[in-house]
Amino acid sequence: MERRDFLKQSALTVAAAASTKFSAAATPTNPIARRPLGKTGEHLSMIGFGGIVVMNEDTGHSKNIVAEAVDRGVNYFDVAPSYGDAQERLGPALAPYRKNCFLACKTEGRTKDASRKQLEESLRLLKTDHVDLYQFHALTKMTDLDEVLGPGGAMETMEAAKKEGKIRYIGFSVHSAETALAAMDRYNFDTVLFPVNFVLFTQANFGPQILKRAQEKGMGILALKAMAKTVWPADQKKNHPEPKCWYQPAAFPDEASLAMILTHELAHIVLGHHLDTKLAFNDRMFFPDERTFERMDFARDRSEEEAADKKAVELLNNSPYKDKLSNAGLFLKAVQSRAPALKNLIRAHLGDSLLNGSATRMSTLMTGSPQFDPKKADQVAALPLGGRVRVDPWNDQLSLIKTKPVAITTAAEKMPFEVTPFFPFLTRVGTTPPTPTADKTGPAPSGQ
Repeated sequence: MERRDFLKQSALTVAAAASTKFSAAATPTNPIARRPLGKTGEHLSMIGFGGIVVMNEDTGHSKNIVAEAVDRGVNYFDVAPSYGDAQERLGPALAPYRKNCFLACKTEGRTKDASRKQLEESLRLLKTDHVDLYQFHALTKMTDLDEVLGPGGAMETMEAAKKEGKIRYIGFSVHSAETALAAMDRYNFDTVLFPVNFVLFTQANFGPQILKRAQEKGMGILALKAMAKTVWPADQKKNHPEPKCWYQPAAFPDEASLAMILTHELAHIVLGHHLDTKLAFNDRMFFPDERTFERMDFARDRSEEEAADKKAVELLNNSPYKDKLSNAGLFLKAVQSRAPALKNLIRAHLGDSLLNGSATRMSTLMTGSPQFDPKKADQVAALPLGGRVRVDPWNDQLSLIKTKPVAITTAAEKMPFEVTPFFPFLTRVGTTPPTPTADKTGPAPSGQ
């Protein structure tokens, strides 16, 4: 099979991304932008290639994945001994491009001897005489840092190998703010590799302090887990749709569309918009206040809706979904196309309809989106109702369905905005008919 035949299965990764078989178009003419790596003088592609992508892949497929990455402008490749057979697969695949690529590797060895053994084995498997960046892998505890920097520690291997020309720069990866700050204070590292993630920054306060210190020291800053959403649920830890990813990625394309709708309402809150009722009969209502909004429609001023549109786009462009807004724009095109049949579905009690005359709200997002083609089986602009968000009519609760998408073979299977079909499967559990009982008030037996 020719290398170009693999284009639709090849993949790039953002700091060891989860999958190797995303759908891809032809190689773009504009390569991925590059950024300086601290004080090293190196300029690396903004998107790196995690060696785990080629783990367990055959030789031919590994070569095609790496070739596609290089074609797209990726020059930063990262791998580690703990990534299964990734080194063995990456080495031969990267060999034709090695002189123009920046290769980073890691060691879990904490002592001089253990790290030297891993370094020599990595060089052998990677088919190279040097790595550009060698990193202490996962300095999680302060005891790890003490050991690598102490007498007989792995730092002795690092400095010796640098003099030998087997490594060019020294760095570390870390998942502890305390250890990261201490490491930067105790040694003049060239780089730091750590999670740069919206959730960790805002919810766990992990990352900003590392970023600040590294910037102050002029270090090279490498990001991992940038697209991490959360840990895998307990029931999916050993069986989930992304076997090469130890976290749940924000990968569902329809999440950007959902975020778009929620962000528009959030924009009203940010801008201080509110709905007032000028009717002074609250205490005479025959239903609670919260039921008022179920029985009456409240529209906003046109100027407020337009301001919310503008603010929502601004928020989205600074959100984790900023690179997926073409999916949101495609969703709006699908809404606009189906609007005549969706008058009640897209109409809101609070605020105006998603339609703005013949256009849609936040219509600027449609500019950069693909051409809407409902006949294309591989273009999923919108899901069936209940395809991603489940509504429990008994308690008014919403929940996000996190199941692996089902492959679509024909365009007719997409059913955008339609009710998700349900097919009951009946099984005969016995040949003896059930004995009639006098109690007719209980629930029906299962399967009836």
